[in-house]
Amino acid sequence: MFNMCLWRIAMERTGLLFRLTTDDRDELLKIINSAITAVKQNKNAGYSAGMVVTSTAVQEIMAKTEDSTLLDKFLELSTLCKSVLAVRMQPNQKAQIIELVKTATKNITLAVGDGANDEPMIRVANVGVGIAGLEGTAAVRASDYAIAKVALSSYYNFDMLHILQNGLLSLSSFWFGLFNGFSGQVEFFFFCVFN
Repeated sequence: MFNMCLWRIAMERTGLLFRLTTDDRDELLKIINSAITAVKQNKNAGYSAGMVVTSTAVQEIMAKTEDSTLLDKFLELSTLCKSVLAVRMQPNQKAQIIELVKTATKNITLAVGDGANDEPMIRVANVGVGIAGLEGTAAVRASDYAIAKVALSSYYNFDMLHILQNGLLSLSSFWFGLFNGFSGQVEFFFFCVFN
């Protein structure tokens, strides 16, 4: 799923991606403030933003404290981003994020999931999309809309790139052999292209 977010931002060609992965409250606040500033500065230039948030960061953001600055700033950044990706989270944490955005902003929320761990998030969202896959159909049963599979052409392009790389690498050795008459001359070009 993380690669899908990167793929989506890359396809727009102008994208900002922010990662909230730490559990330090002060560092999270600093990252969120700089992200909000960057999004606001680049909004008129046609940039879009995406955010990836982990379980440890959400745990710190949702912690019950008297100072709700971090929660308010997280909510502001969430509404500025086109997509928020929740990775390595417990099902209830995903649902908490959706519930927070839904109640605080009155915006319509969309949740996309492919497994049983995404079911609470899909149920809480205004619009839920379930993807049937290897993890079963729990997300599909909880969703408003179901998708049979996700066709990512970039995945296949990545495989094709490797096939072409290996083919060109092998063909260069073949042409080198033809050029030197298969004399046993060592080809050092092979070492340069390998990785």
